Amino acid sequence: MNLNRLHTARDEFLLYLEVARNASAHTIKAYRVDIGEFIEFVDNQYPDYDPQSPMFDFIGAAYLATLKRSGLTDRSIARKLSALKSMYKHLCRSNPATRTPFEDISSPHKGRKLPEVLDIPSVDALLSVPEGNGFSDLRDRALLEVIYSTGMRVQEVVDLKQGDIDFQGNTLRVLGKGKKERIVVIGPPAADALKNYLIARDTLLRKRNKQTASVFLNRSADTLTDRSVRRLFKKYTGRIGLGKDCSPHTLRHSFATHMLDAGADLRSVQELLGHESLSTTQIYTHVSAERLVKVYKKAHPRA
Repeated sequence: MNLNRLHTARDEFLLYLEVARNASAHTIKAYRVDIGEFIEFVDNQYPDYDPQSPMFDFIGAAYLATLKRSGLTDRSIARKLSALKSMYKHLCRSNPATRTPFEDISSPHKGRKLPEVLDIPSVDALLSVPEGNGFSDLRDRALLEVIYSTGMRVQEVVDLKQGDIDFQGNTLRVLGKGKKERIVVIGPPAADALKNYLIARDTLLRKRNKQTASVFLNRSADTLTDRSVRRLFKKYTGRIGLGKDCSPHTLRHSFATHMLDAGADLRSVQELLGHESLSTTQIYTHVSAERLVKVYKKAHPRA
């Protein structure tokens, strides 16, 4: 076995993620980059590397040291190591003679990074920025309203089809991570914004002489991309002075936190967000608790 086999192993592993695990395009792209960086490291430093030889077991520790010297955060290093451990685990299943250099390598402690959350006045200000009646304003207002109303991920909004909308039941059918379907609730302001946008969307499709099931389109009547959504979000957050770290996912975080603040139970929020594990949703209880502490310290005379 040689480096060519390592390149092949990466491609086979990424195909496995896509086909068998239904991993998202974003996840596959991140794994491709992380594994590719490791292969480049081996190519440059240890071109004779043989994954079946015990004399190369030190490579895992050597690569970890290189990552630490690069100045990456512990979270980034942990992510890269996780990708490599997963690839080698998959490789060992198909070729038991393979030795994994990361078996005894411990990932650095990632810690708990609380998500960025907007307060309600900031959300209101953001949702009111697209105020015109042109196609772009109607679309962007609907887009922002839908994300905050439902807690959907950007890719889920981009993938939304017209047949997924049920105005009568005030729900949307969402295709989430791992191609898992769930139903989310859409509130009246978001529903109204979406209805107004769909009229403009139909007009655009007739004008462009096109047909598509995708809900959110650009001015050429093509499906809006993930990158486009993030770009327009930056435009609007910049207009009202929100921080540079504010992203569409910040609206998703805000949705979850505001729901819990208002008394929603954790299990319901988990289902609406499409989290596989309840522990993933529990981070929002820490956000809510942290906010309560800040309010208490600010308001209580003996805090």
